[in-house]
Amino acid sequence: SSVRDFGEAEWTTIVDAHDEYLRRGAFERIFPTKSSGRVYGDLFPMPRYANMVLARWLEEGGEACFAGVDRLASLGGGSPTSGGAAT
Repeated sequence: SSVRDFGEAEWTTIVDAHDEYLRRGAFERIFPTKSSGRVYGDLFPMPRYANMVLARWLEEGGEACFAGVDRLASLGGGSPTSGGAAT
């Protein structure tokens, strides 16, 4: 399925992961990434739905879908999870 078919729960997972990504500092995401989901996913005893959602989102462009929102936030227009403009 495509990210266009995702519902509110999936987008909540994505927005939470993206917020964590923005706070990552020098840390690097190792799983899931655009390619690691396919490479290492079978090593887990049971696939986790959130990892599958994030892997699909990353395969389809990932953080790039928030590029405009992040730019707006940096200009004082809020953040992806704030729901509005900064005061």
